[in-house]
Amino acid sequence: MTNKTRTWILASGVAFLTLTGCTQEAQKDYGNAGSHAASAAKATGKAISADASAVGHSVKDAVVNAQDANSRVSGRVKQAILDTPTIITSDLSVGTSGRTVTLHGWVHSEDQNQTAQKVARKVAGPFYTVDDQLKVKKGG
Repeated sequence: MTNKTRTWILASGVAFLTLTGCTQEAQKDYGNAGSHAASAAKATGKAISADASAVGHSVKDAVVNAQDANSRVSGRVKQAILDTPTIITSDLSVGTSGRTVTLHGWVHSEDQNQTAQKVARKVAGPFYTVDDQLKVKKGG
């Protein structure tokens, strides 16, 4: 038997002897105290649940806002690349995830590829990295 078990048995025995030796009024007070403690624990649980729910909603809102920001960045980068006269492409997609802007599709030369990357970096800004997945068409 461990010391922890012995201590628990001893404490339980003392509590039992204390309660059985108490007046009915004292036993009622102990019962009421237990009831109040249970009510307080229940109220605490409800408060924690409400806080957790609020945090969940805040996280969801932050995710939605980040997705909206990523969509705007993707759109601005794609439009800037398409508006650049030295880049010729009919197959271009831009995706943003987290803080990474990814370029997909085809361009006609390595110079166009480099220009597209520069445009993407300029438009996306310093908080984003550009992942170049563009391919150069052979004979482009």
